[in-house]
Amino acid sequence: MDEQLLGLPREEIVFQRMRDFHLQRVSNVENADAPLQQREGGILVLHLIPESCIFSRTSLDGGTLKEQGTRIRPLGDRGGNTRFNVDGFLNYSGYEKVRAYSQLFRDGRLEAVMSDVGYPVDRQAEKSPYAIRCGLTERSVFEVVHDYLKFCEVVKFEPPVWLFSALVDCKGFRMMTDRRFGDLSEKAVDRSPAVLPELAITNFDFEPQQLLQPWCDLFWQSSGIERSYNYDQEGNWHAPR
Repeated sequence: MDEQLLGLPREEIVFQRMRDFHLQRVSNVENADAPLQQREGGILVLHLIPESCIFSRTSLDGGTLKEQGTRIRPLGDRGGNTRFNVDGFLNYSGYEKVRAYSQLFRDGRLEAVMSDVGYPVDRQAEKSPYAIRCGLTERSVFEVVHDYLKFCEVVKFEPPVWLFSALVDCKGFRMMTDRRFGDLSEKAVDRSPAVLPELAITNFDFEPQQLLQPWCDLFWQSSGIERSYNYDQEGNWHAPR
């Protein structure tokens, strides 16, 4: 498989297969053809895909799916209910409605989805602008990436692992640039779905906050801000107060 296939370089075929999977699954979430049931406040869809999954015939057994899938928490939530499904193993949270989940596929790919990405700034107003929960969202991504990379080490998946992500139903959402004064970014997310640029994780040894600073910058850029304000000049992440 190291030679060109169908006239395309191998790396281009790998990337297109991963991206096609991501876009199809984003479409499924957008059209409510996914486990998520609570859809208020916008949705973040995240996929973690090892390159080694693309051409391999890997199929994790039920015991591994259950053990490892239970350890990968629902995106943005520490608790969760679990079950097998056709795709593999689902870890989800929510009482009457599923509000967040992590789906471990049988070949080792992960889909992580959360609702309530944003909130109305003025809950009394009929049409309040929405602010993105930047700190909560970034911390949630740190946690699920940490859990997933631990899983990769256990099942011996080698890097790179690609991170794909998209915001659904977040058009018009803005970043809170200064919570003390309620300052919102002048620009807003301008489409739905808003598909963020992909990120290759080539080393599993870094802490997620350090590893994912480029992703956090991309996340803020979706609202017109150059970089994540939650990082200081030395690259240290601080939760917003």
